[in-house]
Amino acid sequence: MVRPAMEIYRKDTEERYLSENLFRKSEQVLLSIDNYKCRVSLPKTENSIHYIQFCKPLTSERRFFFVELENITKNCQVTVGIASAKHKFNEAPGTIQNTVGYNSYNGKLYANRKDTGNMRGHKCCKGDTMGVQIEAFGKETSVVLFSRNFQPLGTRYLTLNDHSQYFPTILIENNGDPVDLLVHWQTRVSVPPQFSMTNPEDWCLPEAASIDLKQKMFILPEHFDQSLCIQAPCSLNKKNRHFEMVLLEKFTDNEPPPAIALCTASPADPPSKSQFRQDYLRFWPTGDAARYLKQGDKIGWGIIFPQEEDSLIGENKEQLIICYLSVNRAVGYVRVLYQPVGGFYPVVIAPPNINLIQMDFSATQILTEDFTTEQINAIVADARLQIEAEEQFLN
Repeated sequence: MVRPAMEIYRKDTEERYLSENLFRKSEQVLLSIDNYKCRVSLPKTENSIHYIQFCKPLTSERRFFFVELENITKNCQVTVGIASAKHKFNEAPGTIQNTVGYNSYNGKLYANRKDTGNMRGHKCCKGDTMGVQIEAFGKETSVVLFSRNFQPLGTRYLTLNDHSQYFPTILIENNGDPVDLLVHWQTRVSVPPQFSMTNPEDWCLPEAASIDLKQKMFILPEHFDQSLCIQAPCSLNKKNRHFEMVLLEKFTDNEPPPAIALCTASPADPPSKSQFRQDYLRFWPTGDAARYLKQGDKIGWGIIFPQEEDSLIGENKEQLIICYLSVNRAVGYVRVLYQPVGGFYPVVIAPPNINLIQMDFSATQILTEDFTTEQINAIVADARLQIEAEEQFLN
């Protein structure tokens, strides 16, 4: 028993070992490395843009790193993200193609030059912690989850398809001021944060939002001129395959209730032409739909995962899933889609008149007679025929 334990210890020691030759960095960046910490420092300097990149990739075993903003000024910007060795470092990760990044100054989450997504992120200051975590590794696209002080903020797609180039990258715009960061690289973080869809404290929220844990209620800040979203930290899966929201307040067409949606990690760019590849499915109880609902009703989205041998399509063996809308835990609508990389995330969209969102986390799985094995097979078979017809039309 001693020999295997020693081998594990030796391997872990090798992975944790850091030396300056494992980094690409600008000349002014100073590194101080010991057994526990890696300090990244900048003295007071005229040059205002600096960078450091750790030349060991994030992997499925080591997929999370975080940065403590130990000493930064109000004018300093720190962007943490993922980029390849080809990155030229005159631009922040996320603001060029095939990179992602989280900016401390404006709080934005970037991917491929854009900051579009379900969640906008939070600003950071001295004392805060910024985290980057790969949630799903895909052949062409992966999913990255950003966090602040170990609280999830939002997700973005990373379109860099070479996993060996998933290098942690930090860009610092310090405006000449001194900076001190404590960086915990993935080789020294054995277990990433674990988040749960059924824990309200783990959901991605807008800045200044709060939670009533007893009522499972999210309290949003005033937002008169825009809608705000909340997003689950993880996608629906075979264990947690359904979520639902309570229609808490009375609603009218002039004062509509929140909408619920299944969304990908971030919008596809460019969007797909296929009706079976969608960024989101949304249900908003307005117009005719509102006539069949009332205050106190529950609406939700769920996913059925058919047997793999029955639902894999094409040369790449992509999986078809059955998405369904639930109203008071009865099925009201069914849609077949391809399972996106990273899956579909539960999202609630609050229009400007809504500040309270109440969830019911007691039904992460619901039983319904609407989905017998025969019915599931029939739904998938019909979708296959529609996909074949669509492919002929698009080609």
